Amino acid sequence: MERLTQLVENRGFSTTVAEIPWETTPESEFNAVIFAGGLIPAGRHREIKQWSRRFILNTPLPLLGICLGHLLLGMAYGATYMTLPHPEYGSTPVKIDTYPLASRVTDLVVWEDHVHELVHLPPQLRNYASTKTTKIQAIKHVYKDQFGVQFHPEAEEEREGLTILEGFFDLAHGRQRKPVMSG
Repeated sequence: MERLTQLVENRGFSTTVAEIPWETTPESEFNAVIFAGGLIPAGRHREIKQWSRRFILNTPLPLLGICLGHLLLGMAYGATYMTLPHPEYGSTPVKIDTYPLASRVTDLVVWEDHVHELVHLPPQLRNYASTKTTKIQAIKHVYKDQFGVQFHPEAEEEREGLTILEGFFDLAHGRQRKPVMSG
């Protein structure tokens, strides 16, 4: 989270880091939301998934889901996921097909660290990228500014993922408030 916060602030945004569920509605205060990676604490899966679904379905803000945030975005619209037989971990090449946050990029080497993957997307979401292991790597809502990536674009180990963050920052930059991040 510290690296992601630093990258956001280096782009001229101020940040607020909040844990899901947060109590205030950020629409009045922020210009974008990043749901960062992490783990859902034991015993809180249902609460966090329900809160995330309500937030994602109702927010007018641009949203970027990273790793767990990618899964929460997908599940909010009815996507299904599964546990991988072997974790996807380390530097991984990703094939990209005109992803709106990196429209000129066709290949990236990114940092992966996950054990779950989305396996079926609803009609509201489109997939733009895949790896040999995980077929759904970068999603976008068909008409909302809501994006998700399974990999970690903020990771220091592979800097090519920063292209995705830069695209999201450019999108958010036109708004007048500040990003909020959860993790």
